[in-house]
Order: sequence, then C-alpha cells, then structure tokens
Amino acid sequence: MVETGLWSMVGRLKSRSCRWVELSPPAGSPALRRRRAGRARVSAESLLYPLCVVDASRKAAGNPDYALTADDLRVFELQHGAIPQGALVAMRTDWSLTHADNPENRDGAGISHHPGWTAEALRFLTEERRAAAVGFEPAEADPPALCPGLPGRRYLLGQDTLQITGLTNLDRVPAAGAILLCTHAAATEDGFLARCSAVFER
Repeated sequence: MVETGLWSMVGRLKSRSCRWVELSPPAGSPALRRRRAGRARVSAESLLYPLCVVDASRKAAGNPDYALTADDLRVFELQHGAIPQGALVAMRTDWSLTHADNPENRDGAGISHHPGWTAEALRFLTEERRAAAVGFEPAEADPPALCPGLPGRRYLLGQDTLQITGLTNLDRVPAAGAILLCTHAAATEDGFLARCSAVFER
C-alpha cells in the first residue's frame, strides 16, 4: 500500500513530509449540500476507485505549463487498456517532488506556472469515459498561466466528478491495476480534507 496523500489542511503544500489534499465534490452533489448543512457524509463506496495514473512527468519537466490532452489519454489507453467507468484518473507530473517548496511557481508578474488538464481532456474523461474522479499534484486542475479563471475546475464542479488535489507518490504507483481508497475528515469551505492510499499487487 502506498500513501498518495496525508491529512492536512487545504490550499497548498506545507512541507516535504506533509501534503495538502482536498476532495472537491461537484457543486450540485448531495455531498456538497450536506457539507453546507454542516453534516457532510460520503459513503465508503464513493471513495473507492480503480486508479489510472497518466504519466506526464517528462513533458511537465520540460514545460511547467504543460496541459494534458485527450490524445495523451488515448495513448494511455493504447498502452494500458481502456479507462474503466468510475475510475479516478490521476495526472502524474512529479510536481510534488520537484516543486515541494514552491508549488505555485509564480513568475515576476505573480502568475502561477504549473501543469494541468486541457478542457478537452476533462470532457473526454467525464463525458466519454464516465470517470468518477480526477486527481492531480498541484492545487488546481488547470494550468493557470494558460487558463486564467480556472475553467477546468469550474467545469468539473458542474459535473458529477470529484477533484482530488495535492496528490503525492504517484511515481510509486502503477499506471493501471491499483485501487485508490480516499478517506475524509472534516469539511472545509472548498471540500474535504482527505487521505488517499493506493493498494496494488507488486
């Protein structure tokens, strides 16, 4: 079993040993409505996913603004099989390793540079593959320098799709075949504080 995130608060990376991990339920979901009512609950079944890890670490190393495309996902499927319905699809960039002390990676103008997803890729996952959740190492799904206003995040919040941010150790998890278990604690204004563990056969 490999821990892919540790309990902490939401919003940024705190240190090399403690990661900020957030579960963001869809805007209209019962889970979010219950959270707002002060009695958030998420079933065990809804937090247990087949895990697919799409390795974009080399592309992200050469381009911190890299945006994962639907074609990247199709290549993944050619190599590892179709993304199953109900899966959590995580984008591995190794951002949690290379930018642990500077996750926002802002330039002189204050613009953050980190990798993320294209809108096309997110639509492919949610509308064609019916993925249950999308995971990533930075704080947002969008590469902010390319996507001001975070349209990908807004899109996912409008779908029946969970976002899991601040994931770690994706370099230690196989591309396919693992199961991800995410447990959550108290709710925050933006989601749930979460701990995620990947279980797989070595």
